[in-house]
Amino acid sequence: MEIKITEVGPRDGLQNEKRAVSTEIKAEYIRRLVQAGLKNIEATSFVKKESIPQLADASELSALLDLNGHIHYSALTPNIRGYEAAKNAGYKEVAVFTAASESFTKKISIEQSRNPSTDLKKFSNLRKMTVSEFAVMFPP
Repeated sequence: MEIKITEVGPRDGLQNEKRAVSTEIKAEYIRRLVQAGLKNIEATSFVKKESIPQLADASELSALLDLNGHIHYSALTPNIRGYEAAKNAGYKEVAVFTAASESFTKKISIEQSRNPSTDLKKFSNLRKMTVSEFAVMFPP
């Protein structure tokens, strides 16, 4: 069994900042993570700019990264549109999430939240792209 640990701070951490961090500072943060020896980094998320304005620069940030180097970069993609944007930006791997609690999804059921990730997995097989899935849950 192989365990893969991915640093999600550039995406998960920075999306929670009250104000957006500049693209250049994000890129420098990621460079420092690489210098510290991290090999798997979730750099950003391709979501609607209105949903998470702190990540509105996903394409610009991605252009500053060596997506073809020895570091495994990934991006969170909640749907096919995000998947296509990540593919166009040069990512070889995307992450999708499935809700494990109704309190996380609020507007849709857990079963409905699985459909986009299932579709992404099918789609990625056609495009030779890795899709990693993880569950998100909050206590009731």
